[in-house]
Amino acid sequence: MSREHKRKRNSIPRIAFVGLTIIIQIVWLIVMAVKLNAHSAWISACVNLLSIVVVLRLYGRHTSTAMKMPWIMLILAAPVMGLSLFLLFDILGDPGRAGKRIRRFREKMEPSPGRGGSGAAGIGKPRCQQPVSLSFRP
Repeated sequence: MSREHKRKRNSIPRIAFVGLTIIIQIVWLIVMAVKLNAHSAWISACVNLLSIVVVLRLYGRHTSTAMKMPWIMLILAAPVMGLSLFLLFDILGDPGRAGKRIRRFREKMEPSPGRGGSGAAGIGKPRCQQPVSLSFRP
């Protein structure tokens, strides 16, 4: 038997298996949607209660209003997406963790006095002292 004939013979059961699993997945999603629809009032009430608790906890934190208000508005406008994003960025868990990472990164990038100026001290500084003209001449 040739290799090409073997490949064609083996691919038919694989295609049938993939098609069958796709059909099973679609049926599963439809069944879950119908079952969840029966409990949608309870699910909605739980999500709204959770969003109110998170908003009140967020409102009680001693941080700037500029940090709190966008999260509060997002959570109250779209509770599922807002809560998901809020918890994804781990705001309630350890708010200082991101700041610690940023400080460690800056310490690595800034030159220390004993190293003789190694690091990223030259980043962002202009290389020439002449002013740059932005006027266009035809």
